[in-house]
Amino acid sequence: MPSSRVRPGNSYVVATIVLIVAIMLLTIVRISHYPLFIDPYYHLSIMRLFDAAGGITSWDTLQFAPWGRPLLYPPLLPVLLSIPFALGISPLSIAQGSSACVYPLTLIVVAYVTYSFYGARSALIATLFTASLWMFMYKSSYLMPSSLAYVFILLAYLCIHRGRWIAAALLLSGAFYTHLSLPHICVVPLLAWAAIDSTARRSIVRSLALAYVLFLPWGFTSLPTWTSFILFRSSGMEHSTSSLHCSRSWD
Repeated sequence: MPSSRVRPGNSYVVATIVLIVAIMLLTIVRISHYPLFIDPYYHLSIMRLFDAAGGITSWDTLQFAPWGRPLLYPPLLPVLLSIPFALGISPLSIAQGSSACVYPLTLIVVAYVTYSFYGARSALIATLFTASLWMFMYKSSYLMPSSLAYVFILLAYLCIHRGRWIAAALLLSGAFYTHLSLPHICVVPLLAWAAIDSTARRSIVRSLALAYVLFLPWGFTSLPTWTSFILFRSSGMEHSTSSLHCSRSWD
């Protein structure tokens, strides 16, 4: 009967949902332990830098005063963090909330993308495997730019699979604006996919072309600053400025 064919798949879906909800509840219970590392505070400081500058800037004078240096990350994450900050939420609450939600969000996207490609059973196995890796949980909770870029990339793969190349391009450009290197590395599997799958080749080429066009404003902005950064480091000035590192109050 048709109903007997549906039940196993439904049970896998329910099990996946129960697993993710349980992890979310445990995360909420232990929210006071977040953030797990100091990395979110760096991104909060860049958020404050943008706020003080009145917009996005590519030069960090807050962490490396008085001379400053190029920002190490593209601007999307600090911009997203600035939204709750503008609503009056405290920086500590933003650090806790953003750090805590990245890991469950990653699990949700892994489950959804795997389900869309391979079905409910594979989605449960993939989610179980990902959830069982303690180091993945730990690093995804504090390496927020790479985790967020990973979420964008997985969803972009799914959009390409469905032939929605414009949505894929927007997601890829979002990843480019989130992390410096990871999204560009993940372009390699897309190129391999295009090489072996003629049906997806057109969508992949279009999405990559549009994504890099959308990334050009930041690419042109960051290229001179990174050239300066290389010269800056080779001159030894960064070592001298590290002793002048400024700590700022979150009040």
